[in-house]
Order: sequence, then structure tokens, then C-alpha cells
Amino acid sequence: MRKKEKFPKFSDDYDENIEMQNNFLLMKIMLESNAKISSSHPQTPEMRNSFLKFVIKNKLHLSFSNKIADLLGNPDFADEKDLDKETFKQEYKRLKELLCSHSIKVEFSRKLNSRLKYNFITKELFEYETDQNPELPMKFSYEFFHRDFETEVREGADFFMADFFENELQHQRDYGIDIFKRPNQSGITKGVFMKQIDAVYPLFYRISDSSFEIEKIETNTKLVKSNFEGTAYCEGNLAYSVRYTDGENRRITGRFKIHFFLQYIGFLISYYEIAGLNLPAESSVIIK
Repeated sequence: MRKKEKFPKFSDDYDENIEMQNNFLLMKIMLESNAKISSSHPQTPEMRNSFLKFVIKNKLHLSFSNKIADLLGNPDFADEKDLDKETFKQEYKRLKELLCSHSIKVEFSRKLNSRLKYNFITKELFEYETDQNPELPMKFSYEFFHRDFETEVREGADFFMADFFENELQHQRDYGIDIFKRPNQSGITKGVFMKQIDAVYPLFYRISDSSFEIEKIETNTKLVKSNFEGTAYCEGNLAYSVRYTDGENRRITGRFKIHFFLQYIGFLISYYEIAGLNLPAESSVIIK
């Protein structure tokens, strides 16, 4: 019979005791396994306490990043293509019961048949590495693994162009400010880039009759443990009329390019080129 692990009590005050116990457990793990626990792990005292006790009870001397299959005991599930209708029904039921027994919930916003769900769970989710506390319920979404990055880029471009046409590009926005990266080129810094924008954009008194059309979208993304990383860009044509602060009116047509950097779970704009702003216009005609 396995001997029950006992953990010391340091104080009669609950909050003080759990903090002191967490420090003790953390030191014990570090001394015995040389492991390091990053700040990405559960940080409430209760969650951290539960996680640290789980590690010690199960003698886990690892980096606290586990595949879902490992947490489930590396179960064996056949490829759904090899299963007839009745056998698949039994295996899919067994799969759902296994997940439920480990408090793992998988959500599907899209309508998928049972075989597609089975394939996703056994081939993708099982291989997914998580650093969540194994003693706490887990929830995963199919849409997180199968995101529509092209739509996300299109929506990001729509927001950006709307701000540009409404004279609302500001320094505090993530438009080449917080994350600056000029693709495939060097010799320009974030400061120089902003000086170029500041030299022209404040002269735009009003923009009207604006339109744009995205012709091309490219994404380059990958899933790294619990987050996606990557880049994307879109380009196309735009046209707008601008009235300058000196009263001159011009009709501008040309190209635009918007580059994105994928950070955590969202795209941020890292660099942009707009005809008439920081890119030569194909046509710039004075209108009266």
C-alpha cells in the first residue's frame, strides 16, 4: 500500500499557512529535481498548492508540461478509418467517458460529425502539451486549434483602414508602435518610421470617398505549446479623397500593405505602407 504523503502545517492562519506551505513545497521540488516552475502556472495560492502537492505525490520530476495523452495514461485508440459503424460507436463512447473521468471538456462551435471529433481528439488534442494543473478541470476548444487566420487578418485590416480613413491613427494604438518590424528591409527604426507618418498624417484635415480592396492575404503561423506564433500580411488597392489643412483637395489612388505579428492569441499590426501616406501614390490629382 502506498504511503500517504504528509505536508507540514506552518501556521493556524489559513492564508499565512498556505503561502508558507507553497514556499516549502516549491523548495522541495527544486531541490529534489532541479525543476523550475514558471509564472505561467496557476498563481492563486490554492491552485498553486494543489499543483505542487500533485507533483510531489506523483513524483513528477519534469518540466510541468505534459501531453494530454500522458495525463490520460496514454490510452490506445484505433484510427477511425479502421472501425466499422458499431465498433466506432463503442470507441467514441469510451473516449468521451475517459475525458469525463479526467474532467476534460472539449467544445465544438462548428458542426462536426462524430468521426471528425474523434480524429481531432485522438490525433491532435492527445499530442497537445499543456502546463495546466492536472488536478483541475480543463476545457479545450476545437476552434482554438483550427483558427481562421485569414479572417482574423481581414478583420484586423478592416479596423486599421477604418481608423486611417477616420483620421484616428494614434501613437497609443498598436500600429507600428509597440511591435515594429519592417519586413525584408533594414535601415529604418521605429522612430524614423513614426517621423515619416507624423510628417504627413497630421496634414490630413479630412478624408472622404474612401474605399479599399484586399487582393492577397498570406499567413505563416504555428502552434507552440499553448500559444500560436507567426506573421501575416495583406495587400491591395485603395482610393480616397483628402483635404489638407491648407485647403488643398486631392484624389489619391494606389497600393497598401499591412504586416502583422501574431502575439499570444491575436494579430497586432507591425508595419504598414499606405499610398499617399508613406508610399508613393499611383495617382494624386488635385480636385476642386
